[in-house]
Amino acid sequence: MGTSDEGGAYQFLALPAGSYRLAVSKDGFAALKRDGIILRVGDRLEVNLDRAGDASQIVEVTAAAPLLNRAAAQ
Repeated sequence: MGTSDEGGAYQFLALPAGSYRLAVSKDGFAALKRDGIILRVGDRLEVNLDRAGDASQIVEVTAAAPLLNRAAAQ
């Protein structure tokens, strides 16, 4: 587990070789995951997650117009 800096940069030092999953989350943003990250002995990897929201999110706004009284001019 780690934390990014103000610019979003992060690093994990001295990880053993193996297969990893990177998951990031922040209140107000969609969680992101990247599977299948393979780390071998001596590797130095850069993994960028460049999407701050989920493209499948939908915002729906609805409003009702006030009723008109067509029988009176008031």
